[in-house]
Amino acid sequence: MDYKPVDLFVGVVEFFSILLPGAFLTFMVAHLVSHQLLDVFPELTNSTVAWAAFVFASYFLGHVVYGLAALPLNYLYAKTYRRWSGPDVKILETKAKSIATALVTMRGDEPAGQKPTEAPKKTGAAQVSRKASAELSKLAGKAPASVDVMFEAQDSVLPLATAIVRLRAPSGVTEIDRSEADSKFFRSIAPVLLFTGIVFFFVPASSSFSVLQKEAVISGCFLTLALSLWRFMDLRHRLIKLTYELLIALVKSDVDHV
Repeated sequence: MDYKPVDLFVGVVEFFSILLPGAFLTFMVAHLVSHQLLDVFPELTNSTVAWAAFVFASYFLGHVVYGLAALPLNYLYAKTYRRWSGPDVKILETKAKSIATALVTMRGDEPAGQKPTEAPKKTGAAQVSRKASAELSKLAGKAPASVDVMFEAQDSVLPLATAIVRLRAPSGVTEIDRSEADSKFFRSIAPVLLFTGIVFFFVPASSSFSVLQKEAVISGCFLTLALSLWRFMDLRHRLIKLTYELLIALVKSDVDHV
């Protein structure tokens, strides 16, 4: 299917990681500040205009939450869950780094005297597969020094591995997208739950909102926050492991068919 620049395309990852958390936050903000801002913003009586404003606010706030949550929570995962989960992902990452290095450094095999602009004599999947297979066979638990320099940041090879799988193994994209959407949903909903719990902490109790109800809502927010953080880290760990396994299986399959 061809998409034009004017088309609005919202995939499953964007829907779960941006629109849903943004909609939840928009709903909370709209009810919390409606009385204070009625004099500034007129009440939306037209349902079409109200829905348009709601969708716009959800999309905007969803992107804000997505950006604010990505770096700190990914760092939290790397420093806690990933360290405690064992060496399985680290071993797979080492192999994936060697494959990525073989792909990125293909031009380093050009014969002496050949100009950089000239096409190498041997190109294509066979050459890449042989290089990747050779790198994999040499691994003994530690990547070469050149690999560590090229992919110094943790998980820096993950975007490249994902791109290779998307291009070469479309059958595995569905599982990756589903895992990525679930993981990013819980990552984005975590700061929204934190914000909601803090707001309700400062909301005074009243006849329609007792102290017991207030404490129950706050406890529920922070309990759900803790569960969301754990679920995000668990799903991210599975996503990384799945992506590396698909990449390695893809390369081995190419080698078998060469």
